[in-house]
Amino acid sequence: MVSRRVSVALVLALAASGPGSTAAFPRETTAAAAASGAVVLDLVVRDKKGNPVADLRADEVELWEDGARKPFDGFRLAAGEPGAGARLVVFVFPRLSREEPILAQAAAEEFVKKQLSPGLSAAVLNVGGGLTAVQEFTSDPSALKDAIKRGLDPGAKSGDPDAQALFSLVQWLKDHPGRKTVLLFSAGLAVPPGSDDLVTSLAGLANRHRVTFYGVDPSGVQISRPSTELVQESPGLSSQLWGYGGGSRVGEDLQGGGRSFGSGPAGVSSSALARLAETTGGFVTERTNSFSKPMRRIAEDARGYYELAYAPGPPKADGSVHRLEVKVARDGAVVQARRDLLLGELAALVPAFEKRLDAALAAEPLPAEVEVWDRILHYGWDGKEVDHVVWASVPLEKMSLSEDTAAGRFTGEVSILTRVKDASGRAVATFSQVFPIGAPLDQLARARGASLPFVRRVKLPPGAYTLETAVADERASKVAARRTPFEVRPPEGIALSSLSLGDAVPAGPTPDPDDPLRVGDKRLVPNLGQPIKAGQAAMTLHSVVYPRLGSKEPANITITVRLGDQPVNTATAALPAPDAGGRIPYATALRMDVLPPGKYRFDVAVAQGPSRDEESLSFTIVP
Repeated sequence: MVSRRVSVALVLALAASGPGSTAAFPRETTAAAAASGAVVLDLVVRDKKGNPVADLRADEVELWEDGARKPFDGFRLAAGEPGAGARLVVFVFPRLSREEPILAQAAAEEFVKKQLSPGLSAAVLNVGGGLTAVQEFTSDPSALKDAIKRGLDPGAKSGDPDAQALFSLVQWLKDHPGRKTVLLFSAGLAVPPGSDDLVTSLAGLANRHRVTFYGVDPSGVQISRPSTELVQESPGLSSQLWGYGGGSRVGEDLQGGGRSFGSGPAGVSSSALARLAETTGGFVTERTNSFSKPMRRIAEDARGYYELAYAPGPPKADGSVHRLEVKVARDGAVVQARRDLLLGELAALVPAFEKRLDAALAAEPLPAEVEVWDRILHYGWDGKEVDHVVWASVPLEKMSLSEDTAAGRFTGEVSILTRVKDASGRAVATFSQVFPIGAPLDQLARARGASLPFVRRVKLPPGAYTLETAVADERASKVAARRTPFEVRPPEGIALSSLSLGDAVPAGPTPDPDDPLRVGDKRLVPNLGQPIKAGQAAMTLHSVVYPRLGSKEPANITITVRLGDQPVNTATAALPAPDAGGRIPYATALRMDVLPPGKYRFDVAVAQGPSRDEESLSFTIVP
């Protein structure tokens, strides 16, 4: 499975060497220091009028690491010496809306028109869940202007300004010499909830490889500007929660396989972007429609900066960063310097909440301090893998929901981790998300009767697996964990998907056409084993039948309901012809109010000529 955390490769176009890619490391003392394993830091110093300082002496500079003053071996002004290679600038465009592309284009073209002097070379990328090359490094203004337009085109391969994808950018730039400048045209940075340490790790790695980030907010000056801070509270419960018969947007949670932190935009945080820029020696430009001055400052930073070489302390085993501080003893001087430094191997980018959930899965016995239900459902076979849907449900009845009478709201926070491991114990898919919960106080009773859904999709080849699920009530520091073994078998002839008993709810305004739980304009929210209250009016039994390819023989289905081991009802029906995708979605409404309390089981069999398949589903009705 492909990890969404850190993609270490870009498209092939980015692998091509551009100007500056073969230049030697700057000469003299800094070169010797780099060769000896020391670290080279770069910093920009301006006077009180904002002009670059070009005559700073080494004895005016102090370097502090983790609170201790450190000596340094080399210090000099790097100002574009002949043969030193091009200074590299990267324009990064996420998906922008409304008038933002207009201002982003104006800002980028301002740099190209007035600041792309000899010695500077630029590239253009789109960022979303990954990185896409638009233009490799070039000093050709016309090529860059054309690339900027293509990068801002609505059809470009861009998405939210994903902090995780920027690790790929740093990894790609690390072997280029000197200070590398990245301009991210965005109001903020998309950081998954619960992953605040991601920005620290990204900045530490960027500083290690001399990559400086600048934020360019293309929102411009607005009379009333909405906040871009990370806010995950939903205005109403219907967008995050579901109960029997309630509305749902769960279909939007269905994702491809691999690593996934969340189902949608991670949330764009202006403070996260500011922290990344300032910690790597850059700055953020915002609340302006004129970009001449900030583009000039960025170009000045790229062309002239000081290099300082020093021997850092030993790498921290846990992948945390060294805290750096540079002080300049000159009146009115303002320093743009790197503040964090990550050495050694980059630790796995695991959010703190996921580490807690992982510890719960490693505990013996497994904790059960909160209620959670989970199930993995199997569907179509593509000849190599079987499509599966991982579904977890967390009832909120006993979760910690704090009431704020002054604000008229209640809040809570739930974190979820699901993981699929193969027979060797290797994780082949991991999904996690933090759900901050918030709504008006008058919806508290409804919330108590609702459940939080977590739905992901994964493809698995035949074999033995284990589904692991962990949940935490973050406000109460309570956790629960479950393990469920299951097997993936390739079909032989006609095949039947997992059975699901649940409620059919509206599929939403933009339903997923590939959602295997979709039935017409509705989609099924399955019961995952929760007891069903007696008197439930009706529920839907759902499955998908996959007839033999090319067979013209009719197919039929037989449904048997058992109370304990005794059959109480059996029905047989002919199945319709498959749809264009070769599937026969099957759903039937069942009266539940006629069933007395007890333990029941559905046995469903499908047949097509000599070919046969069957599935069972147990459920419990309580008084």
